[in-house]
Amino acid sequence: MAAIELAEPAALATGDAAIPRHVVLYVPDLSAGGAERAALNLLEALPGPDLRVTLLLNRREGPLLATLPPGAAVVSLEARRTLLAVPRLAAFLRRERPDVLISYLEFNNIAAIWANRMAGRPTKIVASHHVTMSSFNGNAQSFKRRLVPLLYQLSLPVADHVVAVSRGVAQGMPQSLGRRSRLSVIENPIVRARYREMAAASLGHPWFAQDQPPIVLGVGRLVPQKNFSLLLEAFSLVAARRPARLVLLGEGPLREQLLMQIERLGLGQCATILPVDPNPWPYMKGARAVVLSSLYEGFGNVLVEAMAVGTPVVSVDCPDGPAEILGNGRWGRLVPLGDAPALAAAIAETLDNPGDAEGRRARAMAFSAQSIAARYRTLIDGLLFGSLPRSLRADA
Repeated sequence: MAAIELAEPAALATGDAAIPRHVVLYVPDLSAGGAERAALNLLEALPGPDLRVTLLLNRREGPLLATLPPGAAVVSLEARRTLLAVPRLAAFLRRERPDVLISYLEFNNIAAIWANRMAGRPTKIVASHHVTMSSFNGNAQSFKRRLVPLLYQLSLPVADHVVAVSRGVAQGMPQSLGRRSRLSVIENPIVRARYREMAAASLGHPWFAQDQPPIVLGVGRLVPQKNFSLLLEAFSLVAARRPARLVLLGEGPLREQLLMQIERLGLGQCATILPVDPNPWPYMKGARAVVLSSLYEGFGNVLVEAMAVGTPVVSVDCPDGPAEILGNGRWGRLVPLGDAPALAAAIAETLDNPGDAEGRRARAMAFSAQSIAARYRTLIDGLLFGSLPRSLRADA
């Protein structure tokens, strides 16, 4: 039997005798990824007197464990692999019978849909989808990655609802989803209630001192998708013409390869890789520009995080979220995919002319945890008590 760990939820106000609805947020673990951060931000913002929320994990591990909201209810299925989590998840759904389960990431989405069927469908399943499906076809390095599109074709029609985190992701969803009214676009909740306090934390790294050269920051897992090799190439062109430093904040399998590229480009004195930090906000605030260089994204959380503290951003115009976040260039510079000179020029222009910090902050608040949680509450009400309002439907 799976080991279950359950923290006591925060006390709920009970103005009447009604039993609060129960919503479960289901992620593999608390790795420092965008989907995991989105789930934690929703875990903090969604609960209320009429709604209790549980975070469900396949395994209780990852650096974001340190950022759990106080009093959060957390359950671990203690399954090393998602496939092994399916029967344990089915048992959890039969026993707890939550009203709604919102699953994150593709393998968890598939597991949640079929575990719910095994349990007799006691729960409304919402599959939160974070990456355009074409990225799987173009990044099929393993059998399971090649299998995902096929499994989605079979699984998504069984889900009660699907949430895409950008309009681009929604447009790329499989046609097998059927009625587009079962698909909503709800962006990631990014700006937490305490983000100003978190951004004010001091950084011990000497490069972030005020008298130092400007820092260009890249944030994310050190994996091919993030395309940090392009950012390094572009930064080498910037550093050849002006004093500047590059910090990559993240961990992953390409660390040694990227360190070798830093040396090969002669950037050993002005570029570094720092380990992932559960609190990226001070790095965002201390940078003079944040750059997203990815081959593809579902949304682009780092852009919003930087904008929230007023830091200017530069992004490759990759599918699918960055152009939507930046208003096609209104709130940050966009450059073509794979164009290192264009990326270098945009970084240099941003360092020289950072633009309107207040406008960036205002744009970022469109993705505050509270505003996105309100949209999820509307979705939950629609699933449980009536039809979904047209404002949330992807076919609107």
